[in-house]
Amino acid sequence: MRLFVVRTCSSILTPLCRGMAYYHIEWKPKPYPCTKAEREAAAKRYNLLPSDYKPFEDDGLAPGDYFYVEPYNALSRSPWEPYDFPRERRDFNDPQQFNAQMYLASGHNPEQLNEILKEQPLWYILFKTFAPFFGLWMFLYLGQMYCFFFPLVSTINLNLTFRFIIEL
Repeated sequence: MRLFVVRTCSSILTPLCRGMAYYHIEWKPKPYPCTKAEREAAAKRYNLLPSDYKPFEDDGLAPGDYFYVEPYNALSRSPWEPYDFPRERRDFNDPQQFNAQMYLASGHNPEQLNEILKEQPLWYILFKTFAPFFGLWMFLYLGQMYCFFFPLVSTINLNLTFRFIIEL
């Protein structure tokens, strides 16, 4: 029975997996360059000048020998230039960031973040964020303690006479 399930599932899943993106092993970054010769080889590999090549800091999360590019959003580039890829606003052979998909036109914009924050201190930003929540919570808490309701006219007739019939 188990063999039947595996064969059935593999015949269903194999065509789905074939449509996935293929990852070429040569595109994978090499280990972090430690020597000057390794840095020059990495710069040559990425088609950069050795003076322009600057790897990420080796903090354990670095993508190997991939070079560091200042993050920029596609919207921060000029819309009037004739780009090779106009939707991404970049040319062929432009150095691309490691996480470039995050900085597409619809993604994160580091320049806009600076405009929004406007050099405000962190405590003020946190206060503006959490003050409405705590204010609403306090309003609802006090509203529970000191309930206010409109007095209603009683519609129940309290002058009722009850008659009981007791049969013996």
